[in-house]
Amino acid sequence: MIVGIDLGGTTAKFGLYDERAMKIIEYSVLKTKNLHGEQVIKSLYDHYVCWLKTINACDEEIKAIGLACVGPVDEKTDVIKDARFGWVDFPISKVAKKYFKKTVYLVNDARAATIGEKWRGAGQKLNNFLMYTLGTGVGGGIVINKQVFVGSHNYANEMGHGGKMQDSLTCRCGLSGCIEPISSATGIEQTFQSYTEEHPSSSIAKLQLKTKNKLTVKDVLPLIKMNDFDAMLCLEKALLPLASHIAVMIHSLDPDAVIIGGGPSALGQPLLDTITKMVRKYTLPFTHELTKIVLAKLGNHAGMYGAIFVAARKYNDYITKIKTHPADEYSNINSNALENKILRCNKNYFSSYLSKK
Repeated sequence: MIVGIDLGGTTAKFGLYDERAMKIIEYSVLKTKNLHGEQVIKSLYDHYVCWLKTINACDEEIKAIGLACVGPVDEKTDVIKDARFGWVDFPISKVAKKYFKKTVYLVNDARAATIGEKWRGAGQKLNNFLMYTLGTGVGGGIVINKQVFVGSHNYANEMGHGGKMQDSLTCRCGLSGCIEPISSATGIEQTFQSYTEEHPSSSIAKLQLKTKNKLTVKDVLPLIKMNDFDAMLCLEKALLPLASHIAVMIHSLDPDAVIIGGGPSALGQPLLDTITKMVRKYTLPFTHELTKIVLAKLGNHAGMYGAIFVAARKYNDYITKIKTHPADEYSNINSNALENKILRCNKNYFSSYLSKK
């Protein structure tokens, strides 16, 4: 079995993947909003241990762990290049191994979601597509000729940053024109909240009075389905930077499709209709039928599936290297009983899948 962890700014999602069933069979969520520094990794580990006990699973049964992590990730050095959780040049893989006592395979969270959708979701039959994940921030992925594009320095796909897509809010990264502050799930909800304060007699403000907490995308969904004027006005305002970014990328890369994932994808068809209408306003007519805008099929599980795929690929590469070069630096692995068990494992489903790609 393989565990995939999708670590976001507010929650970490844990998925247990069964190779025979070829799907995630157990699922758990940990809140991460108020965690900081190494405490994040310790909390992931503590939750992992308790979760395995709850589902009657054993750590020795887990062949590999994949961690999809928020922020720019240097996958060659396994270092986080982001200030989230107080991490700047944070050696996350090294710290994770300290707690989990085994290698934790790292990948950027939005890239993981892209890999997940390519493997098991909306991107399975697509050669070229763009992926946008709307969460605490805005992440993304680019697939060209069935391969995830990572760029010259492995930092490609930071869709939420750069450019001058809006001039209302400064991004947490320090830049002033990013789409992330407005078009992320957090930004969309903040747009609704601001509107209630500016328009106390609006339908959204009335909804807020009935809700104890701040409005979420799901709270406003009934109004959006009714095509409520105030709700749609807010939604279009929040999605304008995203639509502008998508329009530029469509003209740049000519993809088969644009896949939208993350929490706001729960809005379903109204979200697609709104984004499509706005994108068409900023793209040449001939592109309208060539590039479809679709929802992610895996929902909040996309990042976990991507983390699982990456862990399986790297784990199998590791096993192959040991078997091919038994006298190299991995030869001392025989001193570890757990790793001895792993060495005797047959190549799993992922091996056959990856060999065909």
